[in-house]
Amino acid sequence: MSFDNDPFENIVNQFFGQSARVRRPRARRALEEDSQNTQFIEEGDYVYMIIEIPGYTEKEVSVIVKDSTIFISAKASQKMEAQDYIEQKRRQGLTLEETLPGNVKTKNFTKTFRNGILEVIFEAK
Repeated sequence: MSFDNDPFENIVNQFFGQSARVRRPRARRALEEDSQNTQFIEEGDYVYMIIEIPGYTEKEVSVIVKDSTIFISAKASQKMEAQDYIEQKRRQGLTLEETLPGNVKTKNFTKTFRNGILEVIFEAK
Protein backbone atom coordinates (compact mmCIF):
# COMPACT_ATOMS: atom_id res chain seq x y z
CA MET A 1 0.00 0.00 0.00
CA SER A 2 1.49 3.33 -0.98
CA PHE A 3 0.46 6.93 -0.45
CA ASP A 4 2.12 9.17 -3.01
CA ASN A 5 3.78 12.32 -1.69
CA ASP A 6 3.41 11.25 1.95
CA PRO A 7 6.70 11.95 3.77
CA PHE A 8 5.44 10.04 6.79
CA GLU A 9 5.32 6.82 4.78
CA ASN A 10 9.13 6.84 4.42
CA ILE A 11 9.53 7.22 8.19
CA VAL A 12 7.09 4.38 8.84
CA ASN A 13 8.85 2.09 6.37
CA GLN A 14 12.24 2.85 7.91
CA PHE A 15 10.92 2.18 11.41
CA PHE A 16 8.61 -0.79 10.79
CA GLY A 17 9.86 -2.13 7.47
CA GLN A 18 7.86 -2.56 4.29
CA SER A 19 5.19 -4.75 5.95
CA ALA A 20 3.56 -1.86 7.85
CA ARG A 21 0.24 -0.54 6.58
CA VAL A 22 -0.59 3.11 7.15
CA ARG A 23 -4.29 3.79 7.56
CA ARG A 24 -5.83 7.23 7.32
CA PRO A 25 -8.21 8.15 10.12
CA ARG A 26 -11.87 7.67 9.31
CA ALA A 27 -14.11 9.91 11.36
CA ARG A 28 -12.55 12.56 13.54
CA ARG A 29 -13.53 15.72 15.23
CA ALA A 30 -10.86 18.10 16.40
CA LEU A 31 -12.28 20.52 18.89
CA GLU A 32 -9.82 23.28 18.18
CA GLU A 33 -9.06 25.36 15.13
CA ASP A 34 -5.81 23.59 14.18
CA SER A 35 -6.08 20.08 12.82
CA GLN A 36 -3.71 17.44 14.14
CA ASN A 37 -1.76 14.98 12.04
CA THR A 38 -2.98 11.50 13.03
CA GLN A 39 -1.84 8.16 11.59
CA PHE A 40 -2.92 4.58 12.26
CA ILE A 41 -0.26 1.99 11.48
CA GLU A 42 -1.00 -1.74 11.43
CA GLU A 43 2.01 -3.94 12.16
CA GLY A 44 1.57 -7.61 12.99
CA ASP A 45 -0.51 -8.01 16.14
CA TYR A 46 -0.62 -4.28 16.93
CA VAL A 47 -2.21 -1.08 15.69
CA TYR A 48 -0.29 2.11 16.45
CA MET A 49 -1.97 5.49 16.62
CA ILE A 50 0.53 8.31 16.20
CA ILE A 51 -0.41 11.94 16.63
CA GLU A 52 1.57 15.17 16.82
CA ILE A 53 0.84 17.26 19.93
CA PRO A 54 3.77 19.68 20.23
CA GLY A 55 4.22 22.03 23.15
CA TYR A 56 2.97 19.78 25.98
CA THR A 57 4.56 17.43 28.49
CA GLU A 58 3.55 13.81 29.10
CA LYS A 59 1.74 14.78 32.32
CA GLU A 60 -0.34 17.36 30.43
CA VAL A 61 -1.71 14.81 27.91
CA SER A 62 -4.68 12.58 28.77
CA VAL A 63 -5.91 9.56 26.76
CA ILE A 64 -9.29 7.91 27.36
CA VAL A 65 -10.86 5.14 25.25
CA LYS A 66 -14.62 4.55 25.37
CA ASP A 67 -16.17 1.94 23.10
CA SER A 68 -14.61 2.61 19.67
CA THR A 69 -13.65 6.24 20.30
CA ILE A 70 -10.42 7.68 21.67
CA PHE A 71 -10.47 11.02 23.48
CA ILE A 72 -7.21 12.93 23.75
CA SER A 73 -6.85 16.16 25.68
CA ALA A 74 -3.87 18.34 26.51
CA LYS A 75 -3.71 21.44 28.65
CA ALA A 76 -0.69 23.33 29.93
CA SER A 77 -0.21 23.04 33.66
CA GLN A 78 2.90 25.18 33.88
CA LYS A 79 4.18 28.22 32.06
CA MET A 80 6.71 27.72 29.30
CA GLU A 81 8.95 30.36 27.80
CA ALA A 82 7.28 30.81 24.43
CA GLN A 83 5.72 33.52 22.32
CA ASP A 84 2.45 34.88 23.70
CA TYR A 85 0.38 33.26 20.97
CA ILE A 86 1.87 29.82 21.63
CA GLU A 87 1.50 30.17 25.39
CA GLN A 88 -2.14 31.21 24.97
CA LYS A 89 -2.80 28.12 22.80
CA ARG A 90 -1.13 25.89 25.40
CA ARG A 91 -3.27 27.31 28.24
CA GLN A 92 -6.38 27.00 26.07
CA GLY A 93 -5.59 23.33 25.52
CA LEU A 94 -6.52 20.81 22.86
CA THR A 95 -9.25 18.19 22.67
CA LEU A 96 -9.44 15.52 20.00
CA GLU A 97 -12.03 12.81 19.46
CA GLU A 98 -11.19 10.05 16.97
CA THR A 99 -13.03 6.91 15.87
CA LEU A 100 -10.73 3.91 16.15
CA PRO A 101 -10.35 1.33 13.37
CA GLY A 102 -12.62 -1.69 13.80
CA ASN A 103 -9.70 -4.09 14.16
CA VAL A 104 -8.39 -2.86 17.55
CA LYS A 105 -8.96 -4.24 21.04
CA THR A 106 -9.86 -1.19 23.10
CA LYS A 107 -9.66 -2.75 26.58
CA ASN A 108 -5.90 -2.56 27.03
CA PHE A 109 -3.60 -0.04 25.42
CA THR A 110 -0.29 1.61 26.17
CA LYS A 111 0.79 5.15 25.46
CA THR A 112 4.05 7.01 25.22
CA PHE A 113 4.64 10.70 24.69
CA ARG A 114 8.03 12.03 23.62
CA ASN A 115 9.11 15.16 21.78
CA GLY A 116 5.53 16.18 20.98
CA ILE A 117 4.56 12.79 19.53
CA LEU A 118 1.87 10.69 21.21
CA GLU A 119 1.91 6.98 20.39
CA VAL A 120 -0.98 4.80 21.52
CA ILE A 121 -0.54 1.06 20.97
CA PHE A 122 -3.53 -1.30 20.71
CA GLU A 123 -3.64 -5.04 20.16
CA ALA A 124 -5.20 -6.01 16.83
CA LYS A 125 -8.28 -8.25 16.80
